[in-house]
Amino acid sequence: MKTVTVVIPSYNRAKILPKTIPTYLQPDVNELIIIDDCSSDNTEQVVKKLQKKYPIIKYFRNEVNSKQIVKMLVLKMQLVTTFILEMMIL
Repeated sequence: MKTVTVVIPSYNRAKILPKTIPTYLQPDVNELIIIDDCSSDNTEQVVKKLQKKYPIIKYFRNEVNSKQIVKMLVLKMQLVTTFILEMMIL
C-alpha cells in the first residue's frame, strides 16, 4: 500500500529536477508534490515534462517568492521542537 507523500520545495532548480525527482519515486510513494517558489528559470516546463512520465507528480507555483515566510516557519518549528525536547528532559 502506497502511503507516503513527498513534498519538494523548488526555486530555480530546473536543471537538477530530471535527475533528482526519480530518486524520490520509491514503492511507498503515492504522490510527489513540487512547490515552485516563483522560479525565474524553466522549472514549470521541466515539471510538466516529468508529469507526463510520472503522473503522481503534482505541481504548484507560488506567484510571489515566499522564501522569507518559509524561513520564518522553519525557525518557529525549530523553536517549538527545542522547547518540547527541553520539556521532555526536565
